[in-house]
Amino acid sequence: MRNKAIFEVQDALDWELKQGETLRQALFDAAEEELNIKDQEGELEVIFLDHDLIRVAFHDSALRVNIQVAGQNGEQETLRKAAITEGTNSVLVEFAGYNNCSTCDEINIGKGERAVVMFEVWEDELRLIVFGDINREDPTHIIPLENAKVTNRKLEKQ
Repeated sequence: MRNKAIFEVQDALDWELKQGETLRQALFDAAEEELNIKDQEGELEVIFLDHDLIRVAFHDSALRVNIQVAGQNGEQETLRKAAITEGTNSVLVEFAGYNNCSTCDEINIGKGERAVVMFEVWEDELRLIVFGDINREDPTHIIPLENAKVTNRKLEKQ
């Protein structure tokens, strides 16, 4: 995971909490507001540095990218939002507005659950898996990438 932002608080143990509110929740609320991360996917972690200094770190496991698509025939450019996450033995690629068969459409991208493209190491071989049909549970394409290894390059004789 990558740190996206860090928020430090002095004397948080002296805060007056709302009824039923925990210090952890109060810290998370303050960090969300201070770091402007309220609607972003990720995890908040509380780290007690000493008795009066607390650090709240926001971790975002997804690399988020925007892809500009040039308009054709006078059409406006469009923007595609994507997220790249790390899975077990895999790298998952998600796009806003796209999904696989098995995941709820309401889940935000950035967790790896809506992946339509996946690079996976399977039995020690790298392969590309594409879920190109939202109505089909199995992948539409599985492409082995072993022939793309640098060690497979054939040098031309001069």
